[in-house]
Amino acid sequence: MLQNICKDCARILLDDNQQRQYLKMLRTPNIDNLRRTGICKKINEQCKKARTCPHCGAINGVVKKIGPLKIIHDKWRAFNSSTAAKKVPPESKILFDKSFAEAKRTNNDLEKHVKKAMDDLNPLKVLNLFKQVLPTDCELLGMNPEKGRPEMFIWQYVPAPPVCIRPSVQQDSASNEDDLTVKLTEIIFMSSLIRAGLQQGKGIQTLMEQWDYMQAQIAMYIDSSQPSITRNYTELKPIRGFCQRLKGKQGRFRGNLSGKRVDFSGRTVISPDPNLSIEQVAVPILVAKNLTYPEKVTRYNIEKLRRLVENGTEVWPGANYVIKNGSDFKLFLKFGDRRRTAENLQIGDVVERHLEDNDIVLFNRQPSLHKLSILSHYVCEIFRRAVYGPALTSSRLKFVHGRHSVLTNVFAILITLISMVMR
Repeated sequence: MLQNICKDCARILLDDNQQRQYLKMLRTPNIDNLRRTGICKKINEQCKKARTCPHCGAINGVVKKIGPLKIIHDKWRAFNSSTAAKKVPPESKILFDKSFAEAKRTNNDLEKHVKKAMDDLNPLKVLNLFKQVLPTDCELLGMNPEKGRPEMFIWQYVPAPPVCIRPSVQQDSASNEDDLTVKLTEIIFMSSLIRAGLQQGKGIQTLMEQWDYMQAQIAMYIDSSQPSITRNYTELKPIRGFCQRLKGKQGRFRGNLSGKRVDFSGRTVISPDPNLSIEQVAVPILVAKNLTYPEKVTRYNIEKLRRLVENGTEVWPGANYVIKNGSDFKLFLKFGDRRRTAENLQIGDVVERHLEDNDIVLFNRQPSLHKLSILSHYVCEIFRRAVYGPALTSSRLKFVHGRHSVLTNVFAILITLISMVMR
């Protein structure tokens, strides 16, 4: 984005005819995203070729990144690389060189480095440039000016998450604060030092060092995996920034939201059974006792649910919990007087009973690559198949993909047939 705008007037580096041409293409009704991306790519290539701004006449060079946090503007790259014998420096180049006159008098070694001097695009300068960008130029930069402006890409305020995101760990006589809390403390402390330095008139070198350190701390606060930052500004122990808490297998999305431990789910090894219908699945008795279904008590099923409550958690079919109507409290049926609980069962209560025959369950085989990986099945003959039948006999086998898959599956079917004959 900085490459496409003038670093003096913040206008896009296109003349009026080119702007009208590209705006007409971008405002085509029902334009698809692929074509819009192609147009923005052409605009970017056209702006890279511009050496002077068509609106204010200022010289523009190459914008590049130096280090992890520095962005510079090589404004006079074309002039310095030119080999013409009679090249004349532009007026802005002469004024830029004159700005080093006072520093040259106090430091004789500065002369040989002046030719390599470049314009620094610090965050404050970039923010002021982005605020001056016109709405039509925002469209040419691939943005909707009504919903998003370029200055929104620059943080002006540091977000502080609530304490539940960064809890402190209590130890014997002290408490260890979370990494995010430590970084927030360092950012606030360095910001107060810079403010005090500006009020007291401290040297520019000290203020710039404090500024760079604060920028590095904010960068690690967001993402601490950048090696160039962690190598220069961190201690031996790496911290966990926002990105590390969100991405990856152990992150918030995959580890806590998509792959969290949930109720009413279980997993086991799959095996074949020729006696099952294509719409049935045999569930082991151990899984059936833990995988419950919350059934509401009505006048039609109250006697059945009373029998299940009396059976309790160890006998199948039974029940694990009773939730009274209008209460969130769960009554665990492993302890207490189950007979009295069954007698006091009323219409409207909820009984979390064991899984039974013909219950509908979702059966998933990982990896879940498409919607056919998760299908609904009927639970079939849990007790007989899980204890005496082929489901228990072949429950330790699973499908093997590869060279031995056919042999393994045939072996599983043979064991199933033998168990049927013995039964």
